[in-house]
Amino acid sequence: MIRTLVLITLIAVLIGCGGGLERIPLSGTVTFNGKPIEDGQIRFMPKEDTKMPLTVEPIKNGEYDTSTTGGVPVGRYQVQFFSYDTRYPEPSGPGAADRPQLLPPSCNYQSKYEIEVESGQRGFTKDFELTGVMVAPTGNWGGGAPPQ
Repeated sequence: MIRTLVLITLIAVLIGCGGGLERIPLSGTVTFNGKPIEDGQIRFMPKEDTKMPLTVEPIKNGEYDTSTTGGVPVGRYQVQFFSYDTRYPEPSGPGAADRPQLLPPSCNYQSKYEIEVESGQRGFTKDFELTGVMVAPTGNWGGGAPPQ
């Protein structure tokens, strides 16, 4: 009896009790000053009027695809971009220092890039062409100097 109740509760949580977020798959390319972002992240940060979760996806070789996590929920988002210095190792676990960020704040935390994901849309492609001055990695990174 207890196992059955636990199983029913787990299934209800996983399927969202009959309702769920409408997610729209997005994919595309991300370039910075005309060159593909080799290794980074794209983040869809909900705007004030959008009460949805943050969506974070990797950027690899200039491409991103949100379909692997179901897409981006319907709503308005600030789009933030991060590009990491690949000379440093990836973080090894919780609390580990992240790799140095190469993009200026105007591409991430102070980004002016926005997107609106509308109900009923099928998946779509959105390419981003970023510009600015690349940030030089500093020696203050918690992981030490880049490997030689």
